[in-house]
Amino acid sequence: MRISAPLLIVFSLSACAETASETPSSFTYQGTTYPAVLREFVRSDGSTYQRRVVSYGSGKVSCSATDDLACVAAIRDRNSGNDR
Repeated sequence: MRISAPLLIVFSLSACAETASETPSSFTYQGTTYPAVLREFVRSDGSTYQRRVVSYGSGKVSCSATDDLACVAAIRDRNSGNDR
């Protein structure tokens, strides 16, 4: 039972949304442009949403595809050592 519960959670989360597309992009923060990817996901009900993944320094941050301030906040959080 210990193993089956985590597996059930992983499988149920993976069924929630499927990656429909990935589009190369970029994001500019403090005058420097960083590579990014826009990912579109499809939920089980057919609705879609997008996330932006910015490669910043040695890591990546995930943020809103449409809200640049959310991406700035994610980068600042990462720089301050806070994980989301």
